[in-house]
Amino acid sequence: MSTARSFSDRVVNFVSWNVKSLNHPVKRKKVITHLQRLRTDIAFLQETHLRTSDHLRIKSGWVGQIYHSKFNSKARGTAILISKTLPFIATTVDEDPAGRFVVVVGHLYGFPLILANVYAPNWDDHSFFTNVFARLPNMATHNIILGGDLNCSLSAMDRSSHKCTPISKSARVIQRFLHNYGLADVWRFRNPTSSQYSFFSNVHKTYTRIDYFFLDKKLLPLVTDCDYKAMVISDHSPVVLSLRI
Repeated sequence: MSTARSFSDRVVNFVSWNVKSLNHPVKRKKVITHLQRLRTDIAFLQETHLRTSDHLRIKSGWVGQIYHSKFNSKARGTAILISKTLPFIATTVDEDPAGRFVVVVGHLYGFPLILANVYAPNWDDHSFFTNVFARLPNMATHNIILGGDLNCSLSAMDRSSHKCTPISKSARVIQRFLHNYGLADVWRFRNPTSSQYSFFSNVHKTYTRIDYFFLDKKLLPLVTDCDYKAMVISDHSPVVLSLRI
C-alpha cells in the first residue's frame, strides 16, 4: 500500500449501517436524513432490499454517486453512497449478483482507495469470507476501507452473553485476513478493553458487535474518531469512521 503523500486536515466521515430494508419510501427518507445528520460523506449500507430503479431514487439530496449490488426486494443488497461534495473518481466496480457485497476502486483527492462493503450470511459460512477476500483488488497499491455487517463477533468481548462459545470458523478467517494484510479492526484498536455492541437479537435477547470498519494499520494515525451511534430506525447501530484524507 502506498502512503507516500502528505495528508491535510480534511476529514471524511464513513458510515457503515445495516438498514434492514429501504424499499419503503418513508423508510428511505428517514435513513438518508439520518445519514445526513451524521454528516456522512461515504455510506456503506447493507440489507437495502432494493431493485435497480429504487437505487436511482436515492441519488438525490446529498447523495451524488451510488454503487450497489442487488438480490431482490425482500433480501440482501448492499450500496455505497458518496456525497456530492466529494471528488471521488471510480475506476472499477465489482457488484456481487447475490447482493452480498460491492467493491469500488478509485481515487479521492488523489488518494487511491478500495471501498469494500460486505453483508455476510448470518451463519458460520467461512468459505464466504475466503471467497470475498480473494476477490479484493491489489492492496499493495490502494488503501482499503472495508466496512459492513459481517454477522460475526471476533471475540468474547463482542458478545453480551456470558455463555462460553468457541470462536467461529468465520472469525478465524477474518482474523487471518487482518493479520496477513496488516489491517486493523478500527474500533477495537482504539478500545482494546471495552465492550460495545452494534446489534440486538430479539430472538436471543443478546447484544453483539458484528458491524465493522477494517483499515490498513498504516492509516490508523489518520483516524480522528470511530464510534457506534444510537440504534435507531434499524436494529443495528451505525458505525462512524472519521479519517483525514
